[in-house]
Amino acid sequence: MSINVAAFDVLKECAEKKSPVFFSTDKVPIVFQTFILKAENDHILLENRVTPSHIIEVVKSDKFYLQCQMMRFVSEKIDSNGVHIVFPLESLVAIEETRQARRFPFEADERVVVEILNPIDNETMLIKSVMDMSSHGISIKTRYASKLFAPGTEFKDMRILIDGNLYNTVSGKVVYGRRFIGIDGKSYNQIGLQFEDN
Repeated sequence: MSINVAAFDVLKECAEKKSPVFFSTDKVPIVFQTFILKAENDHILLENRVTPSHIIEVVKSDKFYLQCQMMRFVSEKIDSNGVHIVFPLESLVAIEETRQARRFPFEADERVVVEILNPIDNETMLIKSVMDMSSHGISIKTRYASKLFAPGTEFKDMRILIDGNLYNTVSGKVVYGRRFIGIDGKSYNQIGLQFEDN
């Protein structure tokens, strides 16, 4: 196993909690949301959620990425058991150790949203689902691409609510956006926002 114990524990936790993870490659411009089915000592078994139209591009890729919680992994090879994707652990490397940013996990049945005031009209209140949250920022899910969520856009006094209760009020700016295919097979955009104080 090439990754350290702490990184492997993150993968195991995602498998045990059935937390969604992201699979992507260097040749495909879209990301696939999926699940880790098993975290074994020599491999990670990933549910194959690659859409048929992208299979050929995925197979031709040179690098394969797996994002689990706040950690990102890369491998130069993947395998298949005929149904699912197999990441051999011997070739899996943690490339982003962002775990030092304390993560705030929430259960699948908790509804975590953020209320954002549209800075263009200062009137429209947008409510977006929170996908992940740490002490440094959050990522949210939106159905359609929008210039409103272009990198650099700043939002003041965003209200994070958990099951309808105010958890925190923060300001931040957009640092990235990426398109992904969700568990339901629909196309979404993941928007990463970094808190202003960090």
